[in-house]
Amino acid sequence: MNDLFSEGFCFVGQPNLFFSNISETTGFYNAVRNEEYPAICSPYDFEALKIARISYIPVEENSVLIGLIDVFLTTPN
Repeated sequence: MNDLFSEGFCFVGQPNLFFSNISETTGFYNAVRNEEYPAICSPYDFEALKIARISYIPVEENSVLIGLIDVFLTTPN
């Protein structure tokens, strides 16, 4: 996972990922949410992610491009 993100949570290199099924997709998302988000929010505690805007663009028959803007909700506020 560290090969994909810089310290400031920016994608590095070729940021395209291809997942074969929904299980791989949710596994990746959960890993990012449970490992990367808390590190970014430090010294505060990560509590939730609010998706401010999301879009899906069909690329091929079995693939989409996902773009999103999210907001981190942390302690103390």
